[in-house]
Amino acid sequence: MAIRTHAFWDLIGFNPGINQTNSLMAIRRPNEPPKKHFKVFFTLCFRELWIHRNGVVFQGEAPSIHRCLRQAISDTIVWAKRIPTKDKIITQLWKTLLQNALHSVSAAP
Repeated sequence: MAIRTHAFWDLIGFNPGINQTNSLMAIRRPNEPPKKHFKVFFTLCFRELWIHRNGVVFQGEAPSIHRCLRQAISDTIVWAKRIPTKDKIITQLWKTLLQNALHSVSAAP
């Protein structure tokens, strides 16, 4: 079984408010991260969950919220290269949000 997607979203403080992918356009943006480039951040997170599930289902990988978050942090660095220089602070906020989520999972008993 893959990680529960709601656990991932809860850790980053976000509830997309949808249950099916055909409702992607109806997502509700939280206060964090910033509105600018939010769809990029959401797509990054959605992609990480999909890749994680793919690894669990088709490659026999063990489910791991830690691995999923670490990969999201790593990919944020790569995706940030496509964001205009003047908006780099936004991608740093994404990274911080994901790092805080990872630390909260690591600190949990």
